[in-house]
Amino acid sequence: CGCFFVSIITKITSHIAIVSCALENIANGNLTEAPIIQNGHGETARCSRYVYEVWSKISKLIAEIEAMASAHQAGYINTRLNTQDLTGTYLTMAQHVNSMIQDHISLTLRMLNLIDQYTAGDFEQQFEELPNQRAVISTRMHEVRETLRKAAQAAQEQIRIKSALDYCSTNIMIAAPDGCIVYMIHSEQR
Repeated sequence: CGCFFVSIITKITSHIAIVSCALENIANGNLTEAPIIQNGHGETARCSRYVYEVWSKISKLIAEIEAMASAHQAGYINTRLNTQDLTGTYLTMAQHVNSMIQDHISLTLRMLNLIDQYTAGDFEQQFEELPNQRAVISTRMHEVRETLRKAAQAAQEQIRIKSALDYCSTNIMIAAPDGCIVYMIHSEQR
């Protein structure tokens, strides 16, 4: 009779040790091996099934993140985490990741749109002021706008000067500091 109880306690302890080991692996981020699902209808078997479900959901979420990261590295920046099979906090986490990615992509596209406008000579719009650590982006975009605006003004000035020189009635020769002639017009060419 005593051996029977020892056998039951040993079996229960063994099942609890398996579940405990699986939980420890999950807690430590070791998800390489699937937890063992115990057969039966008892509490330890039920706990092992729940541990397996937790491991499975976390593993799927990590696989989705890895697939999305690979897609982004390959240039497919519209790739998002698939949230279809997620529930609860797993769904909330994935939605937050997707939202964060969308925010970064939207920010990048706004920057590129403004740079396109600036390179086309339209300096009317300014980049919005971003808070905290993102403020450096606003600062750099303002610097880009100002640098391109000044370059466009300088180019316009150079065009006016060249146009005036082209219609000058005297001989003109302009040389770079190294002596190379960069512009020349002879009045008899007219």
